[in-house]
Amino acid sequence: MNTYKCARASIPVPRTVRINQMHDSCMNGKLDMIKFLPPRFGAKVHDKVGNGWTILHLTAGKGHCDVARYVIKHLKLNPQDRDKVG
Repeated sequence: MNTYKCARASIPVPRTVRINQMHDSCMNGKLDMIKFLPPRFGAKVHDKVGNGWTILHLTAGKGHCDVARYVIKHLKLNPQDRDKVG
């Protein structure tokens, strides 16, 4: 079993970057919304923003470990995904 560390970090998202409802919910740790959006509205969980950040990057970077575990397990996001800088 792999262990993933979550650290609270300041992740700037430029105002010119368009984020969807799923990205916003993940950045703010809204697990109830994350559970609600995909099955009902087909939220785009694999969209990337900024420098190639996924919702998992945004979630873990903000320190929302419970949300990070949920998106890995239930939304099948790959914790090995890299952004544009590595």
